[in-house]
Amino acid sequence: MTVYWTFGLDLGQRRDHSAIAALNLTWIPQGQCKVTYEWLFQPLLTLRCLERFPLGMSYEDLITVVAEKLRTIDQRLMTSPMATQPKKELIIDAGGPGIPFIERLRRTVSRGIRITPVMITGGKTANALEGGFTGIPRRALIAQLLFVMSVKSLRAPLNLPGWEIFEEELLELSATTSHPVSHDAHDDMVLACALAVSAAVRDIPELLPEKKEARLSGSNPDSWPFY
Repeated sequence: MTVYWTFGLDLGQRRDHSAIAALNLTWIPQGQCKVTYEWLFQPLLTLRCLERFPLGMSYEDLITVVAEKLRTIDQRLMTSPMATQPKKELIIDAGGPGIPFIERLRRTVSRGIRITPVMITGGKTANALEGGFTGIPRRALIAQLLFVMSVKSLRAPLNLPGWEIFEEELLELSATTSHPVSHDAHDDMVLACALAVSAAVRDIPELLPEKKEARLSGSNPDSWPFY
């Protein structure tokens, strides 16, 4: 049963693309506890959308496109037989356009979607910033994404549009800085996905089981549990 949708929006414009990622969370039955006989469930994130927007797209046009995508998902969820609709949250790297962009987006998208602005920083810990923003270290975002992948808490359907670009971006990341090795490479899809994952992990800590060891190198596609 889907109980949560989280979206990550990484903003670019002239040099970098903007990109959006969408994840939905479901609880997968794992059988019954041998002691209490209660049903056990494991959370699972599924990557449903990865899209990169053209270079130079204005923020005004981007707001329109993003709002339409979120509206389409809302319409599909309204036809669901579920008694209650899933929670929905959009995490935005809004360090560039700032508060005016956030306020314009809030007026445009569905009221049922929570919008959380963040700034991706070079620090070591998350912290509260002026204007209601939260600072999230870039390396923490990337490491968390790779951790969730390595413990098989994140999957994607076969032949997901945009996957090949996403894979290329992961392979371009430096293990020491979490930035692309090449100055011409992009990381917008990875950051969009990492933002979406950060919101899910914040609310569902069971996505990061403590007893599972994670490989955070990100350099071996054969170890990624997507297929």
